[in-house]
Amino acid sequence: MFTTSSAYDLLAMHGVKRTQLVHLWHPTFYRRVAIFSWKLLYRAIPVDSRISDHGVAMVSRCSCCSEPSSEDLNHLFISSDLASKLWRWAASTLNIQLSYQDNITSRLWHVMCQSNPNTPHGFITVYSTMLILWEIWRSRRSLRFEGKKLSFDRKTHNIRYMLSLSLEAATFKVSSPDQKLQDIYSLGFSPNIKQVSFKLIRWIPPSKGLVLNVDGASKGNPGACGGGGCVRDCNGNLLFAFAHYYRFGSNLVVESRSLCDGLRLALEHGFHLAEIRSDSLTLVTSISSGKVPSWECLHWWRDALSIIQTFHLNINHIYRQANQLADALANVACTSHSNVLYFSTGSLPPSCKGPLTMDRSGVPSLMSAF
Repeated sequence: MFTTSSAYDLLAMHGVKRTQLVHLWHPTFYRRVAIFSWKLLYRAIPVDSRISDHGVAMVSRCSCCSEPSSEDLNHLFISSDLASKLWRWAASTLNIQLSYQDNITSRLWHVMCQSNPNTPHGFITVYSTMLILWEIWRSRRSLRFEGKKLSFDRKTHNIRYMLSLSLEAATFKVSSPDQKLQDIYSLGFSPNIKQVSFKLIRWIPPSKGLVLNVDGASKGNPGACGGGGCVRDCNGNLLFAFAHYYRFGSNLVVESRSLCDGLRLALEHGFHLAEIRSDSLTLVTSISSGKVPSWECLHWWRDALSIIQTFHLNINHIYRQANQLADALANVACTSHSNVLYFSTGSLPPSCKGPLTMDRSGVPSLMSAF
């Protein structure tokens, strides 16, 4: 099945994917600083040397140096008087070990590759590097076009202030090592770190009637995919299960198809359902609201919604840990590349018997929660 967007993805020239560029676009970073850093990575900053390279003859002089020097990207952002002073301040005050390549693009890229903004220390390393570059550029513009010179203390105050604002707005799920965390606290910064808690999750039998658990698996999203589901009674006894292979598709498509197939097969074999459970919150929300989540899954989503409304079935979201049997069946479909129906516990694949036994015995699974 081809769409306009899939044709574009096949034909368009996307170039080399650099996943570290995502680090520039942290939601708490000042957007102008992020855009400036992105332009600097592509050497698109209009310093004197870049302007001369485009055929505009001019006398070059670095505005951030006391002695006359020609201005290019590496000189302005690495070896100018202001840049050298700011990098030394960052290494001593912020306790950040920066790379000292002679190329500013390599230096910024190295920092982005070696730091993880999802941790407090990585966040400070990446953002302070970006803020230093931004402060150098602001000072250069003020000196050249307005004749204003800010004190060095004012520049460092601006960096610390913007850094503290972003840290207050950010919440980290991963902490830094204790020593680095103590260094951050000693600087007066207090990052918000969520404490990890744990929940015990188990499969709960229905109070009455039969329950249908469904799940889908897409290896690659999109990629090879399959769906699975099972019908059980209030004692946890397996009455019926299926594992269907759907070839190529996305997570949302395979979740919709497995739900539709589970409902159709339950009706076909005379199982009167009382409840449906799925670990796809997007699918459950779309069924409850009556709004299709994607045009790709409209065909199966519409049929499933029609059956649910006709028989007044309840559909509920559950955690993945309480849906392990359906998940195991979906993975069996992905590996076997076939459609199989099961009507007894003994006919289940070996990988599915363990989750079924755990569900019947009420053994809980551990889930981390923030």
